[in-house]
Amino acid sequence: MKIRICLGTCCHLMGGSDLYSYFEEHCEKNGRDFELETPSCLDYCNRADYEAPIVEVDGEIYDRVTVEKFKKILEQG
Repeated sequence: MKIRICLGTCCHLMGGSDLYSYFEEHCEKNGRDFELETPSCLDYCNRADYEAPIVEVDGEIYDRVTVEKFKKILEQG
């Protein structure tokens, strides 16, 4: 599973760093095969349909991601 957590300014301020912290604490240790990237910007906040923080999982874009929403996304994958 390829995961990209945006850590650009807007996403960072809106909780992107919380998503990254959750991933480090809970996901890396469970033995699943994850590929994590933390780009400085995914450039979706500039589009009218998306709001920070942004996460991309296997090419699918999710916006307004909270830790709870992130948990559900990972469970589905």
